[in-house]
Amino acid sequence: MCRVFGVIPFLIMVVFGSSFSQMNLKSKGSDGWGYTDKYEQNFNKSSIQTYFGDVKSVDTVTPLPEMTQGVQLTATVDGSEWYVHLGPMWFFLRQDNLAFSKGDKVDIKGMKVMINGRQVIMPSEIKGRGHILKVRDEEGVPYWSVWRKD
Repeated sequence: MCRVFGVIPFLIMVVFGSSFSQMNLKSKGSDGWGYTDKYEQNFNKSSIQTYFGDVKSVDTVTPLPEMTQGVQLTATVDGSEWYVHLGPMWFFLRQDNLAFSKGDKVDIKGMKVMINGRQVIMPSEIKGRGHILKVRDEEGVPYWSVWRKD
C-alpha cells in the first residue's frame, strides 16, 4: 500500500509537470511573433501580390501590445503610405549584409492587411539594394518560426 502512495504522486508530477513544461515551451521565444499567435493569423498566403515602393524610413514597431519590438519599413506603395513589417528585431538584426535606407526602391511580395487601424504589408520577401530578405516560406510560415514542414 505504501508503494502505491509513492507511485501516485510521482505519476501526477510527471503528467502535470510535462504538461506545464510544454505550455511554457510553447510560448517561449515567440514574443507574440509565433506562427500561431494573433498577429501571424492575419497572414493569408493566397492573398500574396507584388508591390513596388519607395522607402521613406526604417523604424521599430510593436504591432500588437503582447509583442516585442520588430522592424518596419515605411514605404510609399500605390501612392499611399504603408508599413512593411520585416519581423522581430532579433531576426532582422541577424541578417547578413542587409540594410534598407530612405529612398531605396523595393519590390515587396506580400499581402496588405489592417493591423490596429494601420495599413500594413506582411511580406513573404523583399528585394532591394541587390539583396533579398526572405520573411516567410511558400506556405506562409515565418522564417523565424521553428514550426516548419520539410
